[in-house]
Amino acid sequence: MTQQTKKRLEVLYKKHHKWLYSTIFKITQDPTTSEELVGELYLYLSEKDNKHLYYNDSFNLMYCRSFLQSRYYNLYKRNKKLELTDEELDTEDIEYDYEEDMRLQTKYDEVMDTIQGLSKTDMWASAAIYQLYALTDQTIEEVSNDIGISPSTTFKHIKRIREHLKETIRTPFT
Repeated sequence: MTQQTKKRLEVLYKKHHKWLYSTIFKITQDPTTSEELVGELYLYLSEKDNKHLYYNDSFNLMYCRSFLQSRYYNLYKRNKKLELTDEELDTEDIEYDYEEDMRLQTKYDEVMDTIQGLSKTDMWASAAIYQLYALTDQTIEEVSNDIGISPSTTFKHIKRIREHLKETIRTPFT
């Protein structure tokens, strides 16, 4: 954190802490959550150290207010997803289906064997590109940049393999 940011944080705290707190408290109606969110704001501003957020001798207060509101709404949405209803709590456990798991594993092995088999045919380039895309977390653009071809060519090769797999392997979901 730069010395400039440190001074601005000090000014923000001394002059505007009560305003920041009351702004978010109007929304949350919870003192603990409000304090935590204002603390997150201070932490964010100190770590970000962004000169574009400066205003006069402190920080842009409208940005700070927007930051607090968006953090609260994100927290609210996340907590809403985590709440379980009585109906969800009353559901009984479903036993793990080993047969289904084995069936899926067999199909996966079949797909991998097919791709390995394609590496010995005239579709070897498409198979190699498909493996780079499907077996990693890379995007089409990242694969294209790694091997030095256009994204459209990469897409074409991936599509070619997908169509081949659809034609040759029966899906386990039907």
